[in-house]
Amino acid sequence: MTRFLRLALGGDPQFRQEMEKAQGELEANRGALDRSLAAVEALLQPAATAGRRFKSDDEAPAPPIPTTVTVAADASPSELHAATDLTRLLNRIAQGSPVFTLARVANATAGLASKPQIAVGHGAALLLGVPASALATEKLGLEGFLASTTGIPSGSVVLSGAKRAPRGALYAANAFAEALGVQYLALDTTLLPSALPALPVLKSKPFVPALEYRQIEEVSFAGATNASVDLLVHFGLNRGAGLDEAHGGTVAMGPWGQTAFELVPPKVYNNSKNKTHYHPEWYTGGQLCYNAPGLKELLAQRVAEIFRAQPSVTMAMIAQEDNGDYCKRGDDLVQTEANGSPMAPMLQAVNYVADATKEEFPQHQNGTLA
Repeated sequence: MTRFLRLALGGDPQFRQEMEKAQGELEANRGALDRSLAAVEALLQPAATAGRRFKSDDEAPAPPIPTTVTVAADASPSELHAATDLTRLLNRIAQGSPVFTLARVANATAGLASKPQIAVGHGAALLLGVPASALATEKLGLEGFLASTTGIPSGSVVLSGAKRAPRGALYAANAFAEALGVQYLALDTTLLPSALPALPVLKSKPFVPALEYRQIEEVSFAGATNASVDLLVHFGLNRGAGLDEAHGGTVAMGPWGQTAFELVPPKVYNNSKNKTHYHPEWYTGGQLCYNAPGLKELLAQRVAEIFRAQPSVTMAMIAQEDNGDYCKRGDDLVQTEANGSPMAPMLQAVNYVADATKEEFPQHQNGTLA
């Protein structure tokens, strides 16, 4: 439009001068707009490209995924299952080219360490050169894992939990699969990448699940099938039907749910015929009076006995019965009114038990219900 007006009215110097001024302002504004848009794109780019790697012209191409999955000859059932399941998954993605194989190894050799591999489990990780300190139980616990491509021979991957940890290797294999683009969605739906990707870069930072007990009732209470049990593992759940040793087992618990009367049975302690252990002051209808003298000490004793008698149990529940008949006398009433909730005396008892048992059972947990 500006050029057309120049041609049509070119004989008017004043008009031509005004139009040239307007065109200059327009181009200056367009330049400022372009600079603003570039700044916005620069701000958005880190978020849009988070987790993606871009190869510069002088950067070496990423290595391929190793076609050999190794597991120690003395691997635990869950480590062997993790390696077997991962090998099967990689072959599904590759569709015959290349072919992934599983190898059980017994001794570390220079030839073995120099060959790119996916080392699954504690023994295979040590044979690859991972220091035992990086896989210590004190660091990883029963479920933590290391999934890394750094600090080991180039082109290899280590996927391991602590020694004899029931679920660490399984969860490490999950993490590697997800890094390849695998998405486990449902019993009959797993999304796979359209082609086998290059080996992703995994940092040597261990991961430990934040929640010790993980269950989805809609999945965990269903009848166990091979597909459902595998899905529990892929979802990172540790409680549910069919979780055998190969699938990491289930988190072992002592009394569960409404446990007040299971831990302190009324037929024993609220029985007037039991002169030695008769404590009617511990009871109020359908609940316990948690701050009644001697009750917290008994709860601590009972929980410690459970942990000693069942070494596989790592958690005990201390929780009220399923009714609203909470204790309304003595120190229970005082604490309820002071804290605004009948939860207060029970929670104080739970904390007392945790403090009383922590030295003998430092890795154990006490749970409750709201």
